[in-house]
Amino acid sequence: MTIRNILTGMCCLLIAGIAQAFTYQGELSQSGTAFNGVADIRFTLYDAATGGTVMGVVDLHSNVVISNGRFVVELDQWEKQLDGTLLWLEIAAAIPAGGSLTTLEPRQKIDPAPYAQFAYKGASDAGDITAVIAGTGLSGGATSGDATLNVNTSQIQQRVFGECPAGESIQFIAESGKVGCEVDTDTTYNAGTALSLNAGTFNVSVGAGNGLDADLLDGQHASAIIAAANSEMRTPISSIPFTISESGSYYLTQNLKMLSSTSDGIEVLADNVTIDMMGFTLEGATNSQNGIDLDTQNNVVIYNGTIINFPWAAIYQNSAAPGNHAFVENVRVVENGYTTQYPSAYPAIALTGSDNVVSAVYAVNNTADGIRVGPTSVVKDSTSTNNGKDGITVGISSSALNNIVANNQGWGLIGGWGSAIIGNTVYSNNQGQATDHGGLRVFRGSQVENNTVYNNYHSGLWVFSSTNVLRNNHVTSSQPVSSDYYCFYFSNSFNVAIGNTATGCSIEFGGAVLPAARFVDNFQW
Repeated sequence: MTIRNILTGMCCLLIAGIAQAFTYQGELSQSGTAFNGVADIRFTLYDAATGGTVMGVVDLHSNVVISNGRFVVELDQWEKQLDGTLLWLEIAAAIPAGGSLTTLEPRQKIDPAPYAQFAYKGASDAGDITAVIAGTGLSGGATSGDATLNVNTSQIQQRVFGECPAGESIQFIAESGKVGCEVDTDTTYNAGTALSLNAGTFNVSVGAGNGLDADLLDGQHASAIIAAANSEMRTPISSIPFTISESGSYYLTQNLKMLSSTSDGIEVLADNVTIDMMGFTLEGATNSQNGIDLDTQNNVVIYNGTIINFPWAAIYQNSAAPGNHAFVENVRVVENGYTTQYPSAYPAIALTGSDNVVSAVYAVNNTADGIRVGPTSVVKDSTSTNNGKDGITVGISSSALNNIVANNQGWGLIGGWGSAIIGNTVYSNNQGQATDHGGLRVFRGSQVENNTVYNNYHSGLWVFSSTNVLRNNHVTSSQPVSSDYYCFYFSNSFNVAIGNTATGCSIEFGGAVLPAARFVDNFQW
């Protein structure tokens, strides 16, 4: 096996962090015949023609393509070694690739071509260029020092100008830069996937998206195009009563008012429905029923509007339906629930199924409760004030988070068994001054933390049953009812109270013995 070596080098301006390289060209033969195929070739740099020390890393090139004996590889591992020191290159080859490597002799001395890179590093003996010659289309140049090249505008176009009229296309560009046109007589246009062609105009089919190259449509991604198309596929609600019998997205077009109908404003009879109220108002009449009736439907979203003056609930959900997953956000419910037919059954927000979320809702001046949700639900960032009964009630294993509850006739906030009551402000509730009501009431196994409770009638925080944990709540200035008023009222033992404060009212154990070890770092003034 023999190899004939040709070393060629390229010189370039050195920039920090850019690796240097030179090209090795060789001819490989076996038994006197030029080899064709794939070979492994190893290159090793030494500081002597024989023996010596390996310089830098060993550079192995696998599966090098050999054509008629000739090959080219780039050697880019020895920038630091090419500093003017005499070096020799040892080559070993395996043909075909994957076999044992055979070392070829003798080693090849590194000639000046690779060292041209070193010259640009600023070596003391580096020389100037010999000449810069202007080629075709250029003028200028120099044989030493600075050299400037200029474009010869008599040979190279400075600009292209002109345009073709409709029905013609560019055929050539003249020496002056002006375009030459020809009539386009052999192009046929057809509408592809999701397009239509009408009288020479292409249109995107409504609802399309999957078959489109999004980058060709104003640079949008396909997902954005599909979302935009789908966002327009909404059903308007322009009058009430209105029945939703199919899944989808619906929106109000204006303020809507019930007239003489004895039905619901909007009745939902399908799962997976979104109702965007668009900032408008649904208004009831004395003989109507619920504002929006979800019945037993699942995954219903209602947001961004006001529901007022419905004699039953503003938003009603059948409590017989578990796992409803209703979501109500940014909705005002005002002066609802005044019917005398079922006076105890219609809070303004009545989501008494399970797994519901009420967020940023404002419930005010409703005849019965403001907001009531069923098990495993959440009421957060909402306000319930001046309602005729309780402000907010959350069911078993539910959460009330960061709400404001004030000036309600009944309880301010009630948490069901195993609930989390955290970060709420509860004040001036139990305006009806009942002896068994107050500001905040929790049942067995609940977590009550960081609530501010003040100026409620009779009791501030009533802990009903056992195994509740109260931490860092502040209760102050409960108002007397029949001479009784308490900051904290514990109706049973086996509760844990840590770091709470009671100001201007007492802590009452309701006749039950509270174990001292479970009542830690609480303060009363």
